[in-house]
Amino acid sequence: MTEARGIGNMTEGKVTRVEWGVIASLLVSALTLAFTFGILYGNVQRNEQRIETVESKVDEMTLRLGSIDANVDFLAQLAREERARRDAGR
Repeated sequence: MTEARGIGNMTEGKVTRVEWGVIASLLVSALTLAFTFGILYGNVQRNEQRIETVESKVDEMTLRLGSIDANVDFLAQLAREERARRDAGR
């Protein structure tokens, strides 16, 4: 008899209080899921920006270090030549 009444309610198109609760919980779950994905997407975008910033700074530092290495090599060679001239003059 309960089954017959349940089938009757389904065919009538009326939504019971329990069904509204289920619908509401599904909506809240869907909104929570969308909000969570929005937060994750925002975090990913922020982290990508940070990574790009760090990579550009690393590139700048690499160029600077290359310049410093070249200067050190030049000064070391200059010192060797000067030492060789000084030793040859003795």
